[in-house]
Amino acid sequence: TVGKTKAMNHLFSELRKCCLHPFLFKGAETDIESTPLNKLISASGKLSVLDALLRSLFQKKHRVVLFSQFTSVLDILDDYARERGWIFSRF
Repeated sequence: TVGKTKAMNHLFSELRKCCLHPFLFKGAETDIESTPLNKLISASGKLSVLDALLRSLFQKKHRVVLFSQFTSVLDILDDYARERGWIFSRF
């Protein structure tokens, strides 16, 4: 049962990645350094909604704190913020 539990945990982790962004899977993004902003955003419904929300908040001079359990999601958000030209800190 330990093997089954480990397999289920791995499956759940993969399913969570499906829900977050397709670029979390190896090979999904062909050239990481040259992915345009519109492709990064349009690949994920969650990032599309986050993009609209963040643009609205930053226009109104709000500050935002984002948390993620996956450092790989933070890497995608890092790329996103750089492409938008926003100043940010990552801890």
